[in-house]
Amino acid sequence: MICFLSGITFPRRKTVRLALNKSDSYRDIPFRRDAASRLNVWLEVDRVPDIVEFGKVLREFASNGDIASIEEAMGLLQRNNIKPNAYIILEMMRAHLNDRRGADHASALAILLEAVENGLDVNIRLFNLLFSFYGKERRIGQLVSLKREMRKAGIAADELTYSALITAFAKSKEVRLGERAYQDMKRDNIRCTEKIYGAMLELYGGSNRVTAAEKVFRSYLVRGSTPLPPAE
Repeated sequence: MICFLSGITFPRRKTVRLALNKSDSYRDIPFRRDAASRLNVWLEVDRVPDIVEFGKVLREFASNGDIASIEEAMGLLQRNNIKPNAYIILEMMRAHLNDRRGADHASALAILLEAVENGLDVNIRLFNLLFSFYGKERRIGQLVSLKREMRKAGIAADELTYSALITAFAKSKEVRLGERAYQDMKRDNIRCTEKIYGAMLELYGGSNRVTAAEKVFRSYLVRGSTPLPPAE
């Protein structure tokens, strides 16, 4: 697992020597198109380049589940005393979810919670990444726990959050949890999207709550205040 504020020192990779020194501007560093070569150059001078470029390289590694390269890149960030921003934390989490050996959601969650604990730049996108993963996997207990952690962190949910929650609850026939999430959505003044309407129809239809499903459908047709149907 990648830990970035727990005192762990990342190992440095041996790189091909380049005719560069630490006094050079990052603009003087030879450009390399592929992420691995660009990281190799940055490791040689042991400096972080433009943080936007750094994030792009990290994204490529994360998409391929290349944990080893992610760790080397984070070691470079650590040695330069740069705290990761939300975008970098997101790519670290994605790397574990795309791990070539299998999705490591526990490590992705640990990174998120560590970022929260250390007061780093955390936003709803980081939580939604895990809401989406847990939702697709129908990990109901972890969805509920993650929602609680999000509240503790003071992060407000959005449409994607409730879409993932209600869809997962519908597919798992967790009617009470689905209704509770819907009520929370109304309280948070979040717009009810077509996908959420569909999930609510599935929630009630799958549990033979025909009357409730019909009320949701009528609300969808009028696109009004979308009140939650009363329990039957």
